[in-house]
Amino acid sequence: MEQPNLVPTNKTETSKLAVSLPPTMKRKLSEALTVMAANRGGEWNPASLVIVTETLSTEPFDDVMAVIKTLGESPRREHETAIPDSGTILMAVRALNHPHRHLRGIVTQLARIFHETADEQFLLLYQQEAGHRTDADLDKAYAAIRGDETLKKMPTPGAFRSACGVPKVYRDGTRPA
Repeated sequence: MEQPNLVPTNKTETSKLAVSLPPTMKRKLSEALTVMAANRGGEWNPASLVIVTETLSTEPFDDVMAVIKTLGESPRREHETAIPDSGTILMAVRALNHPHRHLRGIVTQLARIFHETADEQFLLLYQQEAGHRTDADLDKAYAAIRGDETLKKMPTPGAFRSACGVPKVYRDGTRPA
């Protein structure tokens, strides 16, 4: 009986795998994480590197490598650790192909500005309120919020939706009633 090929050959196959990557791909992942840390002025604890590598090894390989590359090339923000925690990396990987990735990106940026934690539940609240809005509407809301010097805390999902303005057309092409 012929053994199935466990090495994914494309992104679709990688995303369908529920098993961990083969050792050579895990090694590449581990090396990429090490380079990312060095680029950001940090160094992995060996045990942490193994745990994060294992955690990320069940995600689509190309997406993980893209996120690690982006993180490694981005400057650290004030008070940001050199090495992001595994949850932050995991959320970034899963956000790459999310249908509401533009909204999630904006809400995550606002959360950083207002010192909030943008976990999955937090993002879902904003997605329920403004997920139907176009990217242009979302950009308009982001600009309005960033330009408001009086804001001291993160706007509520309803306030964010209001900042999007009156929609002309929703994301699905329908018009408001």
